[in-house]
Amino acid sequence: MGSLMQENERIGRVLLDYSHYQGKDLYSDGEVEDELLDIVQNHSQSEYGRIIEERATWPILYHLSEQRGNIVEWIPMDPNAKV
Repeated sequence: MGSLMQENERIGRVLLDYSHYQGKDLYSDGEVEDELLDIVQNHSQSEYGRIIEERATWPILYHLSEQRGNIVEWIPMDPNAKV
């Protein structure tokens, strides 16, 4: 096994903890993951609707649609909880 990464990364208000990540992705959706990361790093959430319309791809709609919030909005979560 490779050595564990000891860094964190913040994307928006989300802190990614890499302390248990060994640096090898066992699954990837390919280039669309880079496209999604670029969108969330460089655009505000208020722009997602426009981006969804412009790009017109299933992965962008699936991951950025505000309707997806309905899946978990009812779950009582501590804002400081770790997933």
